Amino acid sequence: MKISFYEEFPTKENLNKIKLINFNSGLIVAAKSLKEFYLIENEVKKYKNKNIKETIYWPVLEKEEGYWFSAFSKNSALKRTIDELKQNRNSLTVMWDAELPVQKSLILREILSYFRNRKMILDFFKNAEKYKIKILTSEYPLESKILRNILFDFFLVSFDPKKYNNKKIAMSYTSFLKNHPNIEGFLEKQVSIGKNIFGDNFIVALGTIAFGVNGNEPILTPEELARDLKIVKNNGINEVVIFRLGGLNKEYIKAIEKYI
Repeated sequence: MKISFYEEFPTKENLNKIKLINFNSGLIVAAKSLKEFYLIENEVKKYKNKNIKETIYWPVLEKEEGYWFSAFSKNSALKRTIDELKQNRNSLTVMWDAELPVQKSLILREILSYFRNRKMILDFFKNAEKYKIKILTSEYPLESKILRNILFDFFLVSFDPKKYNNKKIAMSYTSFLKNHPNIEGFLEKQVSIGKNIFGDNFIVALGTIAFGVNGNEPILTPEELARDLKIVKNNGINEVVIFRLGGLNKEYIKAIEKYI
């Protein structure tokens, strides 16, 4: 099972955790432009860790622009990002973070841009191959009810690999479910449904082992991460992404090594 890592804040301190990785892996690093991404990619290469097989571009917006991508991201920011990606000439993998805006007020402020945003995003997905781009989509846990499925499609935070040729990463962060009566059952269901519907185009994101943009995300213990990895591997998942690299330490490495 391949285990990769998100890194939302690719500072020197966080990238130094690359030194701990002693198994085949990859990095998904956040950047606000392709230029910034390539600078980060060069920093990753300086570590000369042959276990890092690829570095993937995770575009993010300013917080006031939505930060993540949906039909309610700020129209000008969405256009800026997509226009830049359309100029791409080399093979590139992009991790499209399909979530509602950090500032939920944007949902109302950008309502008049909804149809333009929707068309812009879907046109980009449909033509990604022309721009030499492969797309991964990081998404909320799988839709389980008809109403939720409709809402996810309306917000444009869910993309079907059968339709758009993307790979779907389901953010199955059990650290947010500390009080759930059956965490193992929740994760098992998520994984089995995703694997059954999307096959090898389904990736599971686990975590969190460090804070994200909100600064208050709950953290998994190494034992809890090992529990989640066991469930995922037992369900035949080929690839996992852990949020995020900066939280990695020797204890987490020991937990991971049992399941690679």
